[in-house]
Amino acid sequence: MTHWSLAYVVNRKIGIEGVKKLIRPMKRINWLAAALVFVALNALFTSYIVLGLRTGRIPPMAGPDLPQTIFYLVVNPLTAGVVEELVWRGYLIEGLLASGRTEPKAILLSSISFAFIHGFFP
Repeated sequence: MTHWSLAYVVNRKIGIEGVKKLIRPMKRINWLAAALVFVALNALFTSYIVLGLRTGRIPPMAGPDLPQTIFYLVVNPLTAGVVEELVWRGYLIEGLLASGRTEPKAILLSSISFAFIHGFFP
């Protein structure tokens, strides 16, 4: 619900055309390279989860029924990723740049903000 609330606030603030500008690539994209990175990162993440489940570092999900499991494994990660990229990599960085900050400083501040919303885990 938090992700959808953030998306709603950004959409209300800058409008649908502003959102389209944030998600539209400014440069030509090498789609093959992007797809390979996407597949590689997903394979790495899946391996991490499987290893964590097998070693007991990640407890198995017990109790949720099928719709809840689908939500936790499919819907939530997709919406979280899209909204987080929209807010932190799009809206926040663009806002920081517009306020006169340099690109490295804007990226650093956005990254710190992103880390704080996810917390710190030892």
